[in-house]
Amino acid sequence: MPQANLPAVRHSLAEIRPHETVQIQTILFDTLKELCSGLGVGEGDVLCCLRTSASVLLLQTAAGRKVLVETDWARFIAVTQPTESLVCA
Repeated sequence: MPQANLPAVRHSLAEIRPHETVQIQTILFDTLKELCSGLGVGEGDVLCCLRTSASVLLLQTAAGRKVLVETDWARFIAVTQPTESLVCA
């Protein structure tokens, strides 16, 4: 029988696809945390993927800001299903 209180499955931010909404759970390295902070993004934030390429992700924050994150860095950001929904622009 499924249990409703099981934690959401985590995966890497680099794995998300356009129009997918995720919540940042963990940013693995301090250097990456600083980089994300400079972009206005941090643990707990909900993001919507607008576009992907082999090298970058174009993401939208809950405030509607658009940010670019390199795919190589995104591999070290653990995400899960969001607790709140976000409509992509």
